[in-house]
Amino acid sequence: MKHKLILYTFLSSLATFLATYLLVFATHYDKIQFSFFYTFFLPGLLICCIFSILFALSYWQIVERFFTTHVRSITSFERIDLIESWKKIIDHYEGTIHHLKMTNQFTLSLMNQLTEGVLIFNQERKIVFTNQAFEKMLNDPVLLLEKHTWEVLTSYRLNEQIDQVIDTQQPAEGEFELHPETPKYLFYKVLPLSNFIIQKDKAEYLLILQDLTHLRKLEKVRTEFVSNVSHELKSPIAAIMGFSETLTTESLSPEKQTKYLKIIEKNAQKMSTIIQDLLILSRLENVHQLSKESFVLKDLLEEAINICRSEAQQKEIQLILNIDPQTLQLKGNPSLLLQVFRNLIENAIRYSPSQTKVEMIAQKISHTIHIQIQDQGYGIPAHEKERIFERFYRLDKSHSGDLSSGSGLGLSIVKHIMLLHQGSVSVDSKPGVGSTFHLQFPSSEL
Repeated sequence: MKHKLILYTFLSSLATFLATYLLVFATHYDKIQFSFFYTFFLPGLLICCIFSILFALSYWQIVERFFTTHVRSITSFERIDLIESWKKIIDHYEGTIHHLKMTNQFTLSLMNQLTEGVLIFNQERKIVFTNQAFEKMLNDPVLLLEKHTWEVLTSYRLNEQIDQVIDTQQPAEGEFELHPETPKYLFYKVLPLSNFIIQKDKAEYLLILQDLTHLRKLEKVRTEFVSNVSHELKSPIAAIMGFSETLTTESLSPEKQTKYLKIIEKNAQKMSTIIQDLLILSRLENVHQLSKESFVLKDLLEEAINICRSEAQQKEIQLILNIDPQTLQLKGNPSLLLQVFRNLIENAIRYSPSQTKVEMIAQKISHTIHIQIQDQGYGIPAHEKERIFERFYRLDKSHSGDLSSGSGLGLSIVKHIMLLHQGSVSVDSKPGVGSTFHLQFPSSEL
């Protein structure tokens, strides 16, 4: 191939020289003597030969260096065909560019699937890349590229940490709170990148954000739950210990002994109720598959009424049942739904004055079953209606009468059971008039 290159270069130079010589010879034919051939033609021909050889060798060294350095794996240099080799090189780099584009699309798609927010910024603190999770965490749909980190990150602590990482080139991590109105707790990690990702001429840094808001809420719920359980158990335990100590250390009349023993029994029963309800809630939260069967709704409601009848009679409260039609059927777990009906009826009796009535209405509307439990009780203030389904939440005594009985978990159990049946529970109430609890079962449960 080297010899061909020298030959082609020589022929090109010779053709150029001959064309120039013939042009001069044709235009000055009458003035040119024979000695001109020896004076100009032969030296010019020699210069063409030397120039073509030197040019070919120099160009060949450039080609050899290029093929040896860059394309040795693409084409063979020993049997090089420039046209064929260039075709192979072009095909190779087109394939490489296509692969890089696909890799870039895959990386971008992968980054957008992450739940962690990712931001890359340069030495000047200008943002060069963000993923969707990062923009979502900041609630900022506007494009963030080319903005300064101070414009996007409002946390003074985080910006201070970014400055420290840029100065020391050491990673930093921690937590900060965003949006004081609706607190959002974020974990951050800032670190310098050892390899350039976006720009090759400037140092780049990576910021990773992880939303801890849900975790912090769970921790708060856990803390409140432990506190509530401790509070609920503290009173009966103190009563049991106090009266037990009195019984063992003092000489009491049989009447007082009986009275104190009944107090101990009552508080022990309260503790037992709380523990049983907690166990029920724990089992409900770990149920993955619920066994269901079809049953006549009237039979289950009557069973719940019979369980609560003695408590209603003590307060002279009338229990009324209205079902349309009488053969109305529901598909679900009878034992769990009995717990729902029983809890709601007991609450209606407990928080109603004497000589009132509690009415249960069940009817089929379209493809949905609606069950209402109405009382004429003390009612629920508007600001407390959303919280009554929380664990251990108790109404203000001034609005709800005696709160000495019950575990404070009944409505929370009702809500969990309804969720397991893909149903819903809600309440309408007016203080001094009464409350109506609405149970709704979707068509899939019929």
